[in-house]
Amino acid sequence: MVRHLVAYVSCCLIAALICAIVGGFSACISSLCASAIYILPSGCMMLVSWLLSRHCPAAGPIVFQIGLFARGFIVIGLMLALALTYNGLNWPAFIFTLFMVASAPVAGQFLLKQ
Repeated sequence: MVRHLVAYVSCCLIAALICAIVGGFSACISSLCASAIYILPSGCMMLVSWLLSRHCPAAGPIVFQIGLFARGFIVIGLMLALALTYNGLNWPAFIFTLFMVASAPVAGQFLLKQ
C-alpha cells in the first residue's frame, strides 16, 4: 500500500514539474489539481481495503470492487466540479497528469521492487 502511495506522489511531482516547465504556473496548478482528484479517492480506497482485510478478510475482495466503482464516480464528479469552478484550467496539463497518476502503480511495480 505504501509503495502505491509513493508511486502516486512521485508521478504527481514529476508531472507537476514537467507541466510547470512546459506550461507555466497555470499548468502546474492544473497538474496538482488532477493529481489530488485521483490520489485522494485512491488513497481512501486503499485505506478502507487495508482496514477491512485486517478485520474481515472475506469482505475484502467485494469491498475492493465496490470501492473501484465508487472511486470512478468520485473522480468523475470531482473533475466536473473542478471544470465548472476553475476557469484557468489547463486541459492538456490536466489530462497528461491524470494519465500519469492513473498509470503510477504500473510504473511503480518496475521502479519500486523489493
